[in-house]
Order: sequence, then structure tokens, then C-alpha cells
Amino acid sequence: MREVWIWATSLLLAPLAQAAPGAIVVWEMQDPRAATATVDLAAHCLELDGKPRWGTGDGARMVANSDWLERQAVSVSDGAGGCIVVFEMSDGKGDDAIAAQRLAADGKPLWNRGESSVLVANSRWRESRPQVVSDGAGGVLVLFQCESEDGDQDIRGQRLNADGELLWEEGKASTEVAYSKMLERNPRAVPDGAGGAVVVFEYEAAEGEHAGDTEIAAQRVSGDGKLLWEDGKRAVAVCSSNWIEREPVVVADGQGGATVVCEVSQLADPKADRVIVAQRLTADGELAWEGGRMSVAVADSAASERRPRAVGDGAGGVIIVYDAVQTRNGAATGEVDLGAARLSAAGKMLWGSAREPLQVVAGSTIDRSAELLSDGRGGCFVAWERAVNSGARAGDSDLYVQRLSSAGKLTWSAGKPVLVAGSANLERRPKLCSDGAGGLLLAFESEGRSGAAKGDSQVAAQRVDATGKLLWGQGQPVLIGQGAWRDQRPQPLLSGGGSGAGGLGGIRISL
Repeated sequence: MREVWIWATSLLLAPLAQAAPGAIVVWEMQDPRAATATVDLAAHCLELDGKPRWGTGDGARMVANSDWLERQAVSVSDGAGGCIVVFEMSDGKGDDAIAAQRLAADGKPLWNRGESSVLVANSRWRESRPQVVSDGAGGVLVLFQCESEDGDQDIRGQRLNADGELLWEEGKASTEVAYSKMLERNPRAVPDGAGGAVVVFEYEAAEGEHAGDTEIAAQRVSGDGKLLWEDGKRAVAVCSSNWIEREPVVVADGQGGATVVCEVSQLADPKADRVIVAQRLTADGELAWEGGRMSVAVADSAASERRPRAVGDGAGGVIIVYDAVQTRNGAATGEVDLGAARLSAAGKMLWGSAREPLQVVAGSTIDRSAELLSDGRGGCFVAWERAVNSGARAGDSDLYVQRLSSAGKLTWSAGKPVLVAGSANLERRPKLCSDGAGGLLLAFESEGRSGAAKGDSQVAAQRVDATGKLLWGQGQPVLIGQGAWRDQRPQPLLSGGGSGAGGLGGIRISL
């Protein structure tokens, strides 16, 4: 019986020094034999032919394995063939901190002599939801959410150099990025190209007549920890209305600014109808679209659009893919499609319209939870889950991929989805990165549904070339690591959303 692990939370392409590129996968592990819950982090590196680079079989390297629960990992390349991994540490009793470790090209932990992780933030507050971006000098900027004992929520940050030293506030404390009487939470971050970062987050009124109203704001922080927008006194309101804005996604525009995409709903009810909107921020924090008066409508059809994902198009614009939950008389029909849109750098809709979007996949199936990766040619790769809702395989979930050209054309398999993983297991939560040769790499979860393997979740991977051909295992996914670790009750750990250099889902997992 194979007993393994839980999900890939980060996948990145590592341009290895004096070696061919390889794919580093970071994931969480849970030991079923432990008397108390324990969650650790491990990593493995694969050659581009799918073979393990760090040893054979169970050649995984431990990233973090203390008595705390290590989770919510996000990572970026260190520029030297390894990676820097940032994650939450929890005692399981409400005390959460942020920590980090750097892995060399051979998988060896470098910081604190490999004996322990570097504590990035460990105050009286509860630190969670880390985001990480490269500083362009071998180190990283780490942004995260803090919550006080009385429930206040702020966004803070810290910078680490290549040696794991804390650079801001003399290493004694983290820097305040967003702090007010509002509740600031759920940060997303991208590099600004100058050693700093653009940070986007939700903020909610905690009291008064607007209590519960959630909007999207942003701030830019320099490499030395200074707040650059609104004289550092406040954040910039990006998407603000009488509706509920949430779940921001951010894409760097290559000019020091960023494009922000989010969900909007009239009610806080998770079943309420939602639409997708977007806005662009200049390097100076100015709202660039619609004169700054409103956001651009990306998706506002008869369906309920949610869970947007976005990547840059290489020309200052963005490509957005989202779930379109079909409804009839206000109730969900059980059908979920994938819609797509491309916005130019000026905010002009290039594919379809908000009312009649381009469809990646549509029909009687449940296609959802897309992840994106730029194809380097003005288009993107899309990977998603397809849930089986009838027949002998009801309850199963498979993974598909497709490529969207810069013109919005479905280029693989005559426009039909390409099946990547379709076994009797539950395959889900794909995360993507570039393979450096015009194709992509996927890491995903594969969980047994019956017999001795039921509930046993493994990490698997596959490589797809520029034409949509599966390259590894004669079309079968490669399993990463083989050990006695497993997860009995898997939970989704999304860190952000997907890129060729970051954590999964950009890929910067977080999540």
C-alpha cells in the first residue's frame, strides 16, 4: 500500500547554475503515525524529463519539520538554481508566525546552517497568509496579514537578503504596510521592478453604517521598506463601491504599476450573484482606467462569475479566466463553465464582451478552479478541474489543459480540452510553471477514492509541450516522493495564483 502526503503548494522553474533547468516542487506533509497533528514542508527537484534530480525515489528534502505546523508555503527562485520558501508556522493553539528557508540547487537548506528556519515575524499578533516576491538581488520581500487579540487586521512586511538576514526595522520588527481602523487582510503582491512590491488587499469597515462593506486597496513599498503611495499615510482605494469587492488578483504591468482584478457582489452571501471587474494602477498609484471613476467590467453575464485568475499578456494588458456558474431563476443549475477576457494596457476589452465572454469550455459539465500561465507569446495556458457529476464515476475529478492564443483562439486538440490526469483518483488543484521551452509543467494532488488508498493524497506532476502533447510517463503523471507520510483530511492550500518564477498559483502557490 502506498502511503503518501498532501498537496503541492509551490512549483517553480529553477534556472540552475551550470546545469539544465529543473522543476522544484514544495509541498506539505502530514505524518499519520504522530500522536498529535504535525504538518511539515518538503521539496523535490525534477529534471525536465521527469526524473528526480535530488536522489531517486524518496529523494525529497525537508524544508521545515519542527514541532509547529508548517503550512501555506509560497516560494520564488533565488536566482542561483535554488529557491526561497516562506510559510506559516502555527502551534495549533492560535499562535501563528511567518518563517522562511532557502534551498540550494542541490536541495540543501542554507539558512541557520539548515538546522532551523528563519523567523520573519513572530509577534504577539497572529501572522498569516504570506506572500513573497523577489527583490532582484537574491533576497525577497515578504508581505503578510497580522491579527491582534482584539480582532484588528493589518498588512505588514519584511525583507530578507540572500543570507536570510532581516533588513527592515533593523530586523527587530516588521514594517507596517496597511494599518487603519479598517480590517486589512488577504494580501496579494507582485514585484515593482525596482526592488520593491505592489501589495493589494481587502479592507473592510469594522464599525459604523458601512460595517461589513469590503473593498480593494493597494500600496507600493520600496526595497528599503518605505511606503510610496499617498505619502505613506494611507492606501490607494482601487475598487470601491456600494457593493462587496473581494478576492483580489494582481498582475505586474512591467512599468512599476499593476492591474488588479476582483469579484464584486451585491451581498456578502456566498451564493449571491457575482461579477468580475478590473482596474490598473500606475507606478505613482494613480487609477488609469475609466478616468479613475470606476472599474472596467470584465464579466457581467447571466452567469455568476467568480474566482478570477490573471496573467500578463506581455504588452501591458492582462488575460483573465474565471468560473462562470450557470443559473436559472436565481438558482445554480449545477453547470460551471470557464470564461475568459483580455484587456489591453488601456483597459479595452480585446476578446468578446462582459455580457458575452469568450468561452474556454462550456457545456453540461462542471469545469472550475482554473490556473493560468503566460505562454510567452501574448496568450496563456489554462489548467482546470472537471468534476464528474453522474454515472459510475460520479464524484471524481480530472484535470484538463488548453492554450489560448493572443487572439483568444483555443489552439490545442482542435479547440477541445486536453486531458492531463484522468485516473480513478481525485485529481485536483493544478499549479503551473514554465518548462523554459515554450510549454508548461503542472503539479497537482491525486487522492485515492476507494479501498486501502481511500483518502491517501499524493503529489503528481506532468509536462506539456507547446503543442499540447504530454511528455512524461508515456502520458501518465509522475509521482513525486514515495514515503510513509500521508494526509488523512486534506485541505486546499492555495497561495496566490501561477507564474513561471513564483509560487503555484503564481505559482506562488500561496494558495
